[in-house]
Amino acid sequence: MPSKQWKRSLLISGVLAFTIIFAFAPRSSGYGLSFSAAQTISAGTTNDYWLGNENYVYYQISCSMGSTLKVTLSFSSPNAVWENFEVTLYDPNQNYQAQGSMGLTQVQSTTASASTTCRMNGYYYIRLWNYSGGFPCDIALNVQNTAIPGFEPWLVLFSIVAAIGIIACLARRKYRMV
Repeated sequence: MPSKQWKRSLLISGVLAFTIIFAFAPRSSGYGLSFSAAQTISAGTTNDYWLGNENYVYYQISCSMGSTLKVTLSFSSPNAVWENFEVTLYDPNQNYQAQGSMGLTQVQSTTASASTTCRMNGYYYIRLWNYSGGFPCDIALNVQNTAIPGFEPWLVLFSIVAAIGIIACLARRKYRMV
């Protein structure tokens, strides 16, 4: 029969092995590494893990014509003094739209933002680049997709007809024969 000392040693060894395996297991990311592999996200905050060895990573979000798309990137890293990120927006045809960057030192910003007005319907691309070479770090991507309310065609027609009616009434009253 095994001794208490042996059981205790076995338990501690198992706990240590479990901790080491899961503490140092590679973390996965949810982004794509090209326009064609871009991860689809929605408005709000997307938390992800930058593995640190990618040149560019891509996300995509649906945007309607006339809407404003604003993207803000922030991160936390134990190597924060070395992190420098760039956020670039592209339209559905992969044409450049806007860019923002940050370099983090003790006095510089910890966020990068870029915004654009969507000129067509479709998926707009968000490209992130860590131009300092990159260390693994947690990133938070806050995306705001603000639709600008437009006039419905029936409302425009109704407004024009109403305006013509009011003008006609005023003109008739002004030139009324006594």
